[in-house]
Amino acid sequence: MIQNHPVTYGDIQSRYLIYLYARGQNEWMKFLGITQTTNPEFNIAPKKLKAFPPTFIVHGNQDPDVPFTEAQFLEKMIPETEFTVLENDEHDFDRTVNQENLKLYQQAETFLLNIADNHTQK
Repeated sequence: MIQNHPVTYGDIQSRYLIYLYARGQNEWMKFLGITQTTNPEFNIAPKKLKAFPPTFIVHGNQDPDVPFTEAQFLEKMIPETEFTVLENDEHDFDRTVNQENLKLYQQAETFLLNIADNHTQK
């Protein structure tokens, strides 16, 4: 794994082990060099978020990759959101299809259909 160049330029087999380690140790943000999640270099400016279209957000409250506070911030800044909080510690919570995920997919579809209905009624 020790190389003369950043691992970001290597093949996926070389990078994947680092990814697995960083996720498993809950150090993903640190490995990316992100020390504070509110850093404007890594975020969309609040003024731009206020202009976002209606947004459907689903986030696990113990997500090891993206801090839950990021989803809360988006909900606060985007004028029209539907925010569903999952009580879990998975980032890719919909990796396998199950009844809970099917319910979320239906919820997202309903959200989009309501937007379409509201748009056509104007």
